[in-house]
Amino acid sequence: MEFNYDIFPAERVITTRYAGRFTFANLMGTAEQLWADPRYSPHFDGVVDLTDAALGVGMEDFRALVNFVRDHKKTSEGRWAAIAISPLPTA
Repeated sequence: MEFNYDIFPAERVITTRYAGRFTFANLMGTAEQLWADPRYSPHFDGVVDLTDAALGVGMEDFRALVNFVRDHKKTSEGRWAAIAISPLPTA
């Protein structure tokens, strides 16, 4: 799995990109990486590019991800858009 991001504080925008197969553990790790960046603000909007990503998350992992994001104090409160080739990565 490949993950990269950029944060544009002046525009209050975050861009992220996932490529390859990713799991729940990958998603938690990338969220924590993003949140640790001093430029990060939960009030910024964002775009996530999933065009080259393959979902490797089962229903149990999905539930754990929802709980992780819901319970974390740094979770984004901004608006996010997802770019994907098929609906599965965004389901």
